[in-house]
Amino acid sequence: MEEVQKRTNMLLLKEALHLEQEHKLQQYFSEEEPAQQGRVLKREELENLIKEAIHIQIECLQELLQYEIQVTYDILDLKLRKKTLKLNAPVPFPLSITGQPGQDESLKFNKANKGKKEKGKRAKGKK
Repeated sequence: MEEVQKRTNMLLLKEALHLEQEHKLQQYFSEEEPAQQGRVLKREELENLIKEAIHIQIECLQELLQYEIQVTYDILDLKLRKKTLKLNAPVPFPLSITGQPGQDESLKFNKANKGKKEKGKRAKGKK
């Protein structure tokens, strides 16, 4: 559930950063062009406009990349915790063997055999 929420937040941030980038670019270009739309830009002015546009895009992409890295790390951490919890889940206790039918008889049989063997050893030792 947290993973879905983090992915949703990341998509919302992408959209917000895209809108912010558009707003910054529009704001920058409107400041640089005070009602001179028909004017031809000099090479230096054009280069400065392009550099600033690239700078604005890089800032937004850097912020987005940092957030995506953090979200990816958080999601992987959640998955690791989930797997760890599954591996460390308490194992149910095995069923008690003493109450099973047939075991009491086999225990009595084993005890009886031990008793016969010991009697046989004592009898051999006396001869």
